[in-house]
Amino acid sequence: MKKAVFILLLAVSVCFMLSAAAVSETNGRIKIKVLILPKLETDMMFGDFPGEAPLYYESYLAGGEEYDIKGGYEGEKLYVRDGVALYITGIGKVNAAVSTFAVLSDDRFDFSDAYVISTGCGGSATELSVMGDVAIGLVLKRLGMLNRYIIIRASVNMDVYMAGTTPESLWLEGSAANLESESNVEAADIFPISMENNFKVGKVIIDAILRGQI
Repeated sequence: MKKAVFILLLAVSVCFMLSAAAVSETNGRIKIKVLILPKLETDMMFGDFPGEAPLYYESYLAGGEEYDIKGGYEGEKLYVRDGVALYITGIGKVNAAVSTFAVLSDDRFDFSDAYVISTGCGGSATELSVMGDVAIGLVLKRLGMLNRYIIIRASVNMDVYMAGTTPESLWLEGSAANLESESNVEAADIFPISMENNFKVGKVIIDAILRGQI
């Protein structure tokens, strides 16, 4: 545990050593009101099996712009449209911290008044998913943004899943065959419902922010 905490703090410290300032002049930058941070995705925003990001993407980001983020999670882009941004950080403490810092320190964007929403299926992999929220919080604290940090977690955990099925195992290659067994069908049904409920809560919060009610 002490080693894990040390690695997390080291990653956050390295992030800040790479930049003298996280916020630069706002002139000419794209204003962001809400930054949504899922941890992982099943099918790159598309597909029949919803992961942590698609419902947010379809409602707020579809048809918007895509940006590569230097130092961010490999293969992921920052999606931006009408003041809302979304970036998949990757699972784990280090990925969450490094990706969050990389996005917030990109001087093409103005996050000075942005709310940051960490969202996903916490509890299915406690060492990874839940701690990712903590890592993001540490970055935001250093940037003076902790008072605008919101965590939305779906009610999904190890006790919910049948026969040891978790989001991670559902997303593995060849998982479709495993889902055909009667013991796993209920687990497969629970996850999409959890993501839908997560989005319903998130949408209320995001809409309120965009309307200036928060």
